[in-house]
Amino acid sequence: NLFVEGEKLNYDLRYLGATAAKFNLEVLPAKVVNDRKVYHFSGHAKTVKFFEIVYRVNDIIESFWDYDGLYTHRFTMDLDETKQSRKLIELYDYEQKKSFYWNRIDHTEKGFSEKKEEYDIKLWSQDPLSLLYYLRVIKLPQNKGESARMPVILDGKQWEAVMTFDRREKMSVGSRNFEANVYKLENF
Repeated sequence: NLFVEGEKLNYDLRYLGATAAKFNLEVLPAKVVNDRKVYHFSGHAKTVKFFEIVYRVNDIIESFWDYDGLYTHRFTMDLDETKQSRKLIELYDYEQKKSFYWNRIDHTEKGFSEKKEEYDIKLWSQDPLSLLYYLRVIKLPQNKGESARMPVILDGKQWEAVMTFDRREKMSVGSRNFEANVYKLENF
């Protein structure tokens, strides 16, 4: 069991030195998808009251990640923002190497649109949320310039995330000192 139900990670997203939004990740109770036990990850981004004057965000994303195989089965996104609402569901079928994609957007300026499509995908792809958890369980590079590459899919589009080791850095948390690795994450 790599992740414990109830684990929560909370982040402050800052703009010009002030907290503009909160981003919270949580491991929810395990589920079954396609007859496979899956981790259920959830992410919630929400602007703080003051920044809602500029732009309001109340977004929820979910990933259903294979317990044993460490690949994504399903990704959902429910966006509620100042100028748009959006619902997205992606289902992944690795036997067919296909992503089944449904996306509905209601934008204040661009109007309503809906897509239902299927795309070819690489085996054992990650969605953007499962990628964050995947990076916690794989062996990451430890030498300057070394990279790890992972297939990622979002909006039916396949891309590659590249995690490159940059340097080691000393950091303090409370009264404790740590040596930390610093990585650059890029997509192609």
